[in-house]
Amino acid sequence: MVATRDRRQLGVLQDCPVLVMSVGIAHQRIEDEQTGETARGRSGPWTLPFGNQRPMTRAVGYPEVRMHFLVLVGVFCIGIFGVVGARHARDRAAKEGQILRMSPTSETVGVVIIAASLGSGGAEKQVVLLGNHLAAHGHRPLVLTLVDDPFRVKDLDSAVNYECLGLVPGTMTTRVLLPALARAGRLVKAHHSDVLVSFTDPANRLGWALQASGGQRHILSERSAHLGGWARVQTRRVLFRSAELVVTNTAATSDEIIRNRLAKPQKTRVIPNAVELPDSVIDRSGRDRPFRWICVARLVPEKDLPTLLGAFLLAKEENRDAELSIVGGGAARTELLLLSESMGLGRSVHFLGERSDIRRLLDESDAFVLSSVAEGLPNVLLEAGASGLPIVTTDAGGAREALPAENREMVVRQGSPEALAHAMTTVMDLGPDIRQSLGSANRRHIETHFSRRAVMDQWMDILIKSV
Repeated sequence: MVATRDRRQLGVLQDCPVLVMSVGIAHQRIEDEQTGETARGRSGPWTLPFGNQRPMTRAVGYPEVRMHFLVLVGVFCIGIFGVVGARHARDRAAKEGQILRMSPTSETVGVVIIAASLGSGGAEKQVVLLGNHLAAHGHRPLVLTLVDDPFRVKDLDSAVNYECLGLVPGTMTTRVLLPALARAGRLVKAHHSDVLVSFTDPANRLGWALQASGGQRHILSERSAHLGGWARVQTRRVLFRSAELVVTNTAATSDEIIRNRLAKPQKTRVIPNAVELPDSVIDRSGRDRPFRWICVARLVPEKDLPTLLGAFLLAKEENRDAELSIVGGGAARTELLLLSESMGLGRSVHFLGERSDIRRLLDESDAFVLSSVAEGLPNVLLEAGASGLPIVTTDAGGAREALPAENREMVVRQGSPEALAHAMTTVMDLGPDIRQSLGSANRRHIETHFSRRAVMDQWMDILIKSV
């Protein structure tokens, strides 16, 4: 059914993908250092999950203007040569009658799923669910990651092939990327892949590079409405316009991409995150103990946990009999522990680190809270809703879409401890039966819109049925 063609690689296509990956990643680090920008636009001792791990400082002037000009010229040239070269390669193959690729069997499709890692993040969770769903339906998924993070590897089905390129964050130079890209190309070729689907940067850059040199269909997934600074937007413009389809997990992200003219509306599609539903919802109405809040978040600037600590301090002044558990790891753990101690919250706030028993922790809690300033569609909100918890969250990314209309008064503005504390106090002051009703409404909303089967069917439609 599907073909294998002789993948002729033009010289420009062999060099161009490495350039766009290295320029994009390197300038991302330069831009972050120059602007000193976190998700809220403030400087501080926060560090980046990818790239330079030094504290960020402000530095502007002629070097910044020069770098912007050079990147503009580079991205423009890369885009022109990459698109023209890829079209030329496909046209030449089509004339030779070899445009289709032959899979090992006529009934299976080879799908390469590219991700930065298989860590504890929400995008990584979707990678695992998609890989397992494809394998369960008899297809041939290969999960390819850039960085080795074994957190979710154990969740992959045994029928899912897994490979890691072994890159180290902060060292993604051209010298390192060349052999990594060559190895990735060999893996994709050996897998007889028909479709490439990549989740977020820098995986999207790798997907673009492999598609440009191999000719497979490339479906790109962008998970955040926060598109970054000028250089990142220009890099995304090249990536999005060369992809066959840009999939987002929220309408807010899709609207932002279209508003910035990074992709045409007909080339975008919204497929939300999927969540595995527990069989039943815990009855929390008869509990006689301190009220337990839970937040599941990486300890990074985008989650704005100092605002959460400030909000919890204000909420405790209204209702002192409360506790807060923060589940997640990150470089800011020590700083947040010190901040919590300085606010007098040492006995009430518990930092639990990364955990694999999230569902049990949700069942033992009374309500969920999230203080993010930058999100896509937070998986943790979906899991909290599926567990029947009342939810308080900031209006970041697609957080509002995770709640039913009748509960959206619990969505508050970002960066305001006062607004977050008011919503938290409101939930604590409600009777147990009303809180149970709020949680049940959240559960019904998740069942209707975010169940694993409903979401995975949408992915199958674009990955398999259109091949």
